[in-house]
Amino acid sequence: MQEQPLGKKAVFILAFLVTALPFFSSAHALLLGTALSLLLGNPFPALTAKSSKQLLKLSVIGLGFGVNFLEVIKTGRSSIGLTR
Repeated sequence: MQEQPLGKKAVFILAFLVTALPFFSSAHALLLGTALSLLLGNPFPALTAKSSKQLLKLSVIGLGFGVNFLEVIKTGRSSIGLTR
């Protein structure tokens, strides 16, 4: 495996730190990460491969915390007839 230049790694680390700031929205972070990946490539392929499955699981759990539980119950009650 070819070693990535230090500059690319520094750009990704800086972008990670900036996107962790409270004023940076998740949509902007996603767009920035996608743009950097397409323009510069992935400077951390081994780390990405190792951590992507765990991060996806944590993201789905995090989305679940954002769902209004009463809306889930309401939707479940109205659609219970569809599953019988």
